[in-house]
Amino acid sequence: MPNSFDAKGVQRLIGFANYLAKFMSHLSAVCEPLRRLLGCCLMQEGQPVAFASRALTPTKQNYTQIEKECLSIVFSCRRFHHYLYGRELVTAETDHKPRIAIFSEPLLNVPKRLQSMLLTLQNYSLKVIYKPGPEMYISDTLSRATAQCTGRGTAYQRQAICSLQQEQQDVQQINQADYLNVTDHRLAQIRQHTDKDEHLQSLKSMALAGWPDLNEETPFTVREYWTFRDEIIVQNGVLFRGQKVFIAKSLRPEMLTRIHSSHVGGDACYRQARETLYWPNMQAEIKDFVSNCTTCNRYAHEQQKETMMSQELPTRAWQIVSMDLFSHRQKDYLLIVGHYCSLTCLQRRS
Repeated sequence: MPNSFDAKGVQRLIGFANYLAKFMSHLSAVCEPLRRLLGCCLMQEGQPVAFASRALTPTKQNYTQIEKECLSIVFSCRRFHHYLYGRELVTAETDHKPRIAIFSEPLLNVPKRLQSMLLTLQNYSLKVIYKPGPEMYISDTLSRATAQCTGRGTAYQRQAICSLQQEQQDVQQINQADYLNVTDHRLAQIRQHTDKDEHLQSLKSMALAGWPDLNEETPFTVREYWTFRDEIIVQNGVLFRGQKVFIAKSLRPEMLTRIHSSHVGGDACYRQARETLYWPNMQAEIKDFVSNCTTCNRYAHEQQKETMMSQELPTRAWQIVSMDLFSHRQKDYLLIVGHYCSLTCLQRRS
């Protein structure tokens, strides 16, 4: 926190000190990221142990809100590793509900960058709980008032930076597009259509700025994405849902044609497409496209009808007899039918 030189700064410092006099049960790593800042406070049995805050790098400033929220926990655990490592329970308080959902999702369903963060946090016995934003006093103060770095800093600051450097590089170097079965040319085409799609631009702005706490407060144009808002990320101008890339409306007809290029069935096309692509009602649109395919309808296999087979009419009893075996309640029977008068005989087999 910077030195206070005006009335507002003094009031902030006094309010901050008054709050620290209160008691809080359990050990909590409280962190609250804003657009460019991270701040956290380590507390044990109501007493502050350590504080930390820093500004985000230009690369991290382009992270979506859910990525920044998870990054704040990684920053807190890395900075206070010598306090948290090996403890039976570490409680992280957050005012961002989607962050809690990320920790309950299977690791394969979350984006690659979040996977790296979650794997880093596997070193700690972490429990993430929700706490309303107005009650996040300490982390909110630290994240809004970070000290500006001038010069080389103290030896402790340089040591802390070195301890975080490798982890930061690992997170920054993860590019979701590298794990897609999509060529660079196709990815550039997707990015170009995404920039021209007003609907996806609204979704991108919402993902970068952060989602509201309530669905009713979400703009109507992006409300359909509320249920999986924690899976939406933005990288290099392209929207992703988990490991799937969003397809703009103007590009969907071409994608449908490519998906059905081998003229397989609708279910097979959808199973192939859902591994990489996503847009609302994609399954229904794929099945509708396949059902209206001219080539498939021309060479479709029609259901063969069984031809009627006439039989010779018998002139006397038992001239023609049909027999069959069947089982009923774990018992075997022999059924005999005479064609002359349809006489039926049933015999149980021993």
